[in-house]
Amino acid sequence: MLSVSSNTDLLDLSSNELPECFVITHCVRVNLEVPDLNRSFKQAKDIIEKTPRTKIIKQSDSYIHAESTTKLMHYVDDLEVKAIQEKKLLQIRSESRIGLGDMGANKKRVDLLTYSLTSNN
Repeated sequence: MLSVSSNTDLLDLSSNELPECFVITHCVRVNLEVPDLNRSFKQAKDIIEKTPRTKIIKQSDSYIHAESTTKLMHYVDDLEVKAIQEKKLLQIRSESRIGLGDMGANKKRVDLLTYSLTSNN
């Protein structure tokens, strides 16, 4: 197995955004424009707290870092959500810590969170 990322706290403090995905076979990042950023951020937190095999390990008023364990192989992936006030944007990023592929787990995780957020607004 190839270890690609074991970095927690992936937030790029210089740009106030989550980092881009460099290995797209195991990482997904989306920018979601939402009408009420604070409400959507709280909804994201609530959804993550109810997501099976997912635990929030760090949070602030505008940032959530959670660890999500895959169902089949029990790998730990990093899930991050960042509210960017100046852009009225919610960034969501999910990345595998090991390997070069994820069998679509990160895309599915981000898609489900995005769908839950947009269907509730």
